[in-house]
Amino acid sequence: MDIEKTKSDFSELMKEFSWEAPTYDIYQANRDPLEKDIFNVEGDDPSEIFVRELIQNSLDAKLKTNNDPVHLELEVIDFNHSNLRSSYQKIVNPKIQKYLYRSKDITQADVLTYKALRISDFNTTGLDGKSNDETSNWYKYFYKIGDKGKLSKKDGLGSANLGKVTTWASSKYWIIIVRTKLFNEIRFQGRCLRKINTIEESGGKKYVDSCDVYFRREDKENITINNIENKAVSEELILPERRETGSDFLLPEFRENDLPKEDLISFTLKNWFKPIAENKITLNILGTEISKNNFRNLIQEYSTSNKYLDEEMIDFVIDATNQKNDHLYELKKEIPKNKLYGNTKLTQDLFTDNQIDSKLLADQLYQNKHIQLKVPVRIKTKKGVQFENDFFLVSLKIRDIKKKYPPFGLMFRQYQILWNEKDFWRSARGVNDLMVCVIADKPQLNTVLTHFEEPSHLLFNGRNFSGDDEYEKASAEFILYLFRNAANKFIDFILTGDEKEEPNLLSDLFPVLELDKVERGNNIDDDDDDKEDDDDDDDDDPIGPEKIDPPPPGLEDIIRPIQDGGTFIINSLKNEKIVGKKIKFTFGIRSQKGINPFGNKTNKLTKWDIDLTEVNFDEYEGCHIDITSITFNTFEIMISEDKFKVIFSGLHEAFGYVCKAEIIEVEK
Repeated sequence: MDIEKTKSDFSELMKEFSWEAPTYDIYQANRDPLEKDIFNVEGDDPSEIFVRELIQNSLDAKLKTNNDPVHLELEVIDFNHSNLRSSYQKIVNPKIQKYLYRSKDITQADVLTYKALRISDFNTTGLDGKSNDETSNWYKYFYKIGDKGKLSKKDGLGSANLGKVTTWASSKYWIIIVRTKLFNEIRFQGRCLRKINTIEESGGKKYVDSCDVYFRREDKENITINNIENKAVSEELILPERRETGSDFLLPEFRENDLPKEDLISFTLKNWFKPIAENKITLNILGTEISKNNFRNLIQEYSTSNKYLDEEMIDFVIDATNQKNDHLYELKKEIPKNKLYGNTKLTQDLFTDNQIDSKLLADQLYQNKHIQLKVPVRIKTKKGVQFENDFFLVSLKIRDIKKKYPPFGLMFRQYQILWNEKDFWRSARGVNDLMVCVIADKPQLNTVLTHFEEPSHLLFNGRNFSGDDEYEKASAEFILYLFRNAANKFIDFILTGDEKEEPNLLSDLFPVLELDKVERGNNIDDDDDDKEDDDDDDDDDPIGPEKIDPPPPGLEDIIRPIQDGGTFIINSLKNEKIVGKKIKFTFGIRSQKGINPFGNKTNKLTKWDIDLTEVNFDEYEGCHIDITSITFNTFEIMISEDKFKVIFSGLHEAFGYVCKAEIIEVEK
């Protein structure tokens, strides 16, 4: 191998490339890169964000011409050797460092580490498409920042075309160098994202240097390198020799301390066990191979960073995906919306087997059987085309190994886990060791749901539908509603069945109590346990009968709470004695019999159950709302007249809410 020839070829190629930021007149619109903050969610580990977005992009790019898995490799490259430092300096050169210094991304004290992260994917398409076509993968990777109008990939895991930014963050300099091989072309280009644009001055005129900086030729459309140049790039930047399509990404100044190997592996297992188990992807993360053959052993070694996501839960999900159940039930097609919306409950006539017995289902659940519900959906397009055969699956099972875990559920859109969608199993509060899984893997259904997905891919946003030009919005919103609420309705159907024949049969799952007051909904105080320490509630004993205290004297005769779907109305009767009083309202959720709707030590309410900080107070009369008092499940009002009314909206329509009221001392 002629090392000097290769170095010379690389040096000649680099003379054609330069870091340049597009410039704008000071009076033109310019932007700061807000996408750098979108994925910087407090509480989310950088390693988890990184693997979630990186692997998603690789799965989306899979070749459709074979059934082989995508293969993804991550390796740290050290350019500190004398024969490599000069090549590294041609990429991370003084010009880009000056740009970054001006935008305060780096300081004068920052020195190069000469370490980079190399990411390579195989059995993928590469970044294809024309360089000036805004719908092409190449254009979207380098130039497109978000897209609320269209999905970034049809029937893919991505939605807003923003996930790539989270991988760039693994470079302290936010630099990415890309070499991608297509069937008949090899491309090379780089990009850097600064935290702000900068205002410069030259010849007495001010102009703006964009926060987007590109490493490219002067001719922006000239993105191709020939075989000789490609060989030089491979040798000098330590990229793999490529005979097949795919991409190699080099991230200089890798944040090695922010992305420890053990965290990368653990979060990979947490978020992507499903495609790994199905042999859709294999990985090599910093020297450790991950595949369907060894991922269980790696779970034992690295864990999944979530104690409820253990091997039993993983097996349950894989069985659910393959419809490997003990009992399968199915809802009828064409059920009228008013039979499923809001507080309506499932009834026998809504199932294809209209002789279905909720008591039988409860017995099956108690016997640790895997119960699965098939929920058909009808998808309507703007062109009048209807898709009648798509469906999603709801699975329920009690753990074989009793661990006294609270109920735990996972929601999948294809392989993507929507971790912040937690409401869909809330009807199971108090049912220890219940596993819940909701899975959508039909192409049209996935596409509809993706139009609702937040850029973080952690949850849906029912108010932000981006598919108006393709799908009928009302139909799409109903599909999302079903996807979010079918599990709750199915659980409620099972757990509120007739238990009179053998009332103690399911006592290990939930207690049977005569709580007519709970069902009426406004006469329960908190359990005394709420005043105790909140820690370690997950391992407490199963729920037993709870003490029900009466409400404060007099208020139950005055307050008239009413729920109408997602709206809650509190009216009062006329009473002069309430003027000048301060009343505190506490809210809870009515679930199955025997469960305190206001929570207790074992089953606490959280903002995922109810969040009054996010509701809209539409109307109030005869009182003043103390906005500083609003928490996730309480608020206070000062009464100014002998009769008052409070109306607020934005609650979950599928839940039945209860409230209690108490007079509290007014601060002098």
